[in-house]
Amino acid sequence: MNLNALTKRAIAGSVLLLCGLSVWFYFSNSSDPRPEIPLPDITTAKLNVASLTNERYEQVKLNPSSAEAWGQYGEVLMAHEWNSEAINCFEVASNLAPTESRWLYLAGVMLDRRDPFEAVNKYEAAKQLDATYAPLYLRLGANLQRLNRLDDAEAAYRQAVKLSPQEPQPIIALARLESTRNKWQQAVDLLEQATKIAPTNREALVELTRAKLVLGTPQSLSRETQAALMSGEKFEAMPDPILQSINNHENASRMAAMKADATATEGDPQKAAEAYSELIKQRPDLARPRINLATVYMSEGQFPLAMVTLRELVQLFPDDPMGHLLLSYALQATQATTEARTELETAIRLKPDYADAHFALGMAEEQNNEIEKAITAYRSAVQSNARHIQARTALGLALKKQGKWDEAIAELFSAVRLSPGDRVPQAYLEKAIAEQSAAKSNTDKPTP
Repeated sequence: MNLNALTKRAIAGSVLLLCGLSVWFYFSNSSDPRPEIPLPDITTAKLNVASLTNERYEQVKLNPSSAEAWGQYGEVLMAHEWNSEAINCFEVASNLAPTESRWLYLAGVMLDRRDPFEAVNKYEAAKQLDATYAPLYLRLGANLQRLNRLDDAEAAYRQAVKLSPQEPQPIIALARLESTRNKWQQAVDLLEQATKIAPTNREALVELTRAKLVLGTPQSLSRETQAALMSGEKFEAMPDPILQSINNHENASRMAAMKADATATEGDPQKAAEAYSELIKQRPDLARPRINLATVYMSEGQFPLAMVTLRELVQLFPDDPMGHLLLSYALQATQATTEARTELETAIRLKPDYADAHFALGMAEEQNNEIEKAITAYRSAVQSNARHIQARTALGLALKKQGKWDEAIAELFSAVRLSPGDRVPQAYLEKAIAEQSAAKSNTDKPTP
């Protein structure tokens, strides 16, 4: 087996995926009573999403007792629809900051429609901490209405109107509530009030037209209004500063990471290295920029530079298994095999199901002619990640060395099936089948 070729493929496949796929997380199995940090699947996320998610995760990891860190991580998860993970973060944040209503409110927002009963509980709890936030009452009323608690819903809507008298949405909500009670004239009165407050508000105008149609007192309808009545148009929501701030405060920290990653994907290693170096200066508290800078160096064969970056990384983030794995690659490339093996073992200790680390350990064992140990490591890689093509290929070739033809061909066939367009495992499979056939023919030849 060409171990150098497989090593290069491993680095290309598991190290140089800068578009978020190389972002690995580790959660220890220690007895620490602190809540586990939720882990969304970011392997298919866009580059900026993976980058920002990793940033916020690292903040929680560095500051596990910070309600703000947990809450901001939850906001990122919420923005990208990792709902259960976001709720988990908001729960922890509210426990860490029991006088802060924001995190309870956001948890309620996440539970809207999905679990109105629990959403009501969150909003009620948030209301006890801050009774002045109008959007909370609007959302509380909507969930109470879903639970058919109409009188309570009306009280919530009226409080929203009281707190924000110049906003039409609470009045529209009240009008809709009256329509569910078949009190259409009251609904019309409320909607006319809403149109006076906001003459251009499309929702108020459409709802007023609908109510008048029910009462049999419609005016002539424009084509635009008819279309709106039929289309289920989505209207402007009530201004919600808390939700708006989620987008606002993400932008600044997102832009630097996006710029660096975009530069890397443009194929200019020098500019990419400069961008990641600048990002490291801006955000020295994050591991990912250093990981990506090291991968740029390694892709260009600049392993000494990669080692400087990676040694700094594992010193600052000793529990990051990917840092130790990448350092092992760099050390192996500079013939520091003993230290490389130590880093590999550290990566596996930190993350026992780290498929790439088991695969790299298997290659190291095979280079030392320890085929049985290599097979054990390759099997561990495949058990951790059944779709690890390089590990299946290497396992098949190692088994072939031992003359275990059926097992070897089965693993190579699996590698081919997982990557139908990849000629490398296909070529190894064809060669193994031919060699097995030749070996069988030699065995079947009669002895002279």
